Amino acid sequence: MFEVAKTSYDPKGIVMVCLVDGVGEIVSCNVSSDDGVEHTEYRVLQEVYNEGVEITGDFVLYTTIEPDSERNPTTPEGVKLGDSVSHILNAGVKKVIYGVANSKVSKDIRDWFHGVGAEIELVKNPELIKEVA
Repeated sequence: MFEVAKTSYDPKGIVMVCLVDGVGEIVSCNVSSDDGVEHTEYRVLQEVYNEGVEITGDFVLYTTIEPDSERNPTTPEGVKLGDSVSHILNAGVKKVIYGVANSKVSKDIRDWFHGVGAEIELVKNPELIKEVA
């Protein structure tokens, strides 16, 4: 993930996401857009959708930062892209593992995930967390 993250020049900070299937194979990895508009989760899920991959309940989305439920970016064409949590849950992803918490919305996000039978958890490896932060 960290090597792929180096390909982003997003002025708002680099976010990296990988979607992994039930047998541990990486289905898609991507970084935040260089213009700071498209969320990384959106980019990964859009790529998977365009390739016709069916997301099943055993897929896991790994991300460097906890998904955002508040930011709703607008493209230069005026299209609202929606928030990351909505994209993840609407795509059928049932588990998210992240490296750094978004403390101002963490509890709301956990409640939202648990309310629809999905899981979200912080990485528990302290060395990996240091590398992500």
